[in-house]
This record gives sequence, structure tokens and C-alpha cells, in this order.
Amino acid sequence: MQVVVPEHSVYYLEIVAQDVEAVCDLYTKSYGWDFKPMDPELGNTCVADLPGGWR
Repeated sequence: MQVVVPEHSVYYLEIVAQDVEAVCDLYTKSYGWDFKPMDPELGNTCVADLPGGWR
């Protein structure tokens, strides 16, 4: 079962974790978020494209 996040309900979410890949995988499976590879210019953060085109 995929949980749908209503548009405009998540504007910014920051998660600090030791296992970033596992956390990204969890959000991908739970919410369908598509994470991009880590970006060194952003301090190795992972940015996700949310369903509906939000980032």
C-alpha cells in the first residue's frame, strides 16, 4: 500500500541519519519519492522529487 502525500503538505524535510541510503529507500517505498544521487555542492544531501512535481 502506498501512502499518498497531499500536495503542499511537505515543503522541506531534513533527516540526519547514519544510513542515508536506507532512509531514502524507506521514503521511496513508503511515499514514492524519487531521490537524486548525493550532491556534493549541497553537502552531500539527497533531494527528492515528490509526486506531483514538487521538489
